[in-house]
Amino acid sequence: MDKEMFRELTKSLKEAAAISRKDLKPSRKFIVEVLDVKETRQKTGLSQTMFAQLIGVKLKTLQNWEQHRRHPSGAAGNQPGGDAASVADVRAAGQAVPAHRHRGI
Repeated sequence: MDKEMFRELTKSLKEAAAISRKDLKPSRKFIVEVLDVKETRQKTGLSQTMFAQLIGVKLKTLQNWEQHRRHPSGAAGNQPGGDAASVADVRAAGQAVPAHRHRGI
């Protein structure tokens, strides 16, 4: 690591420590909205089993998300969205899942 990069890193760490101690206000704030998975699923009209299969997660994972014990992260946190277009896409995809895949899951 070159000296300039090390100096920048040291400065950033000192700034983070000052913010943590409340000696300095952060320059920006990030607000992360948590997706309401249950509401999104209910809008699709799909069962938990079908919805979990459709989005490629285990049923237990979906149940944990819906009961707010866990929250989707990464790509799962961004899909499916709660907007009308996403719900319509999920509903259409759910209708395209072969009937034999709905049983016994």
